[in-house]
Amino acid sequence: MPYRVLLVCTGNTCRSPMAEAILSDLLKSRAGAFEISSAGLFAPEGGEANDRAVEVMREEGLDLSEHRTRRLTRDLVERADLILVMERSQRAWIKARHPGAAEKTFTIAEYAWPGEDEDIGDPIGGDLDEYRKTAAKLRRALEQVAEKLAAGPVPGGPGQETGPSV
Repeated sequence: MPYRVLLVCTGNTCRSPMAEAILSDLLKSRAGAFEISSAGLFAPEGGEANDRAVEVMREEGLDLSEHRTRRLTRDLVERADLILVMERSQRAWIKARHPGAAEKTFTIAEYAWPGEDEDIGDPIGGDLDEYRKTAAKLRRALEQVAEKLAAGPVPGGPGQETGPSV
């Protein structure tokens, strides 16, 4: 059974779809070992990724054109082995509504670099350069996340100790 990583932001149009594409790409050599997906706390169902997010990912050779937004549900939270959010407030929101997910929910920065807890700001409304900066921040953090996940045992996985450090 693949290890399920869920990336979460607010609307599932910018950050979490970019993070999903980047992390999927970073872990593509381990196809089948991981299931990477994304959702938004307040996402409308079936919307498209933001045009600027699509463009920036295209510049990196990744395709968001088929992405469709989805709202975070109890089922998604329960099925995920690891939930990575963009902001501390999103982590608090999930933990308040899904207390059982507290030990598997982290900000991306917190998981990538234990002891750090920096938010990855929302580029919505920004220009292409703002989206590029966001994508670069995501890539730096997700490279660390991918290393940890690929190294195994996977933190928070069945029978494994939960936590951001490996």
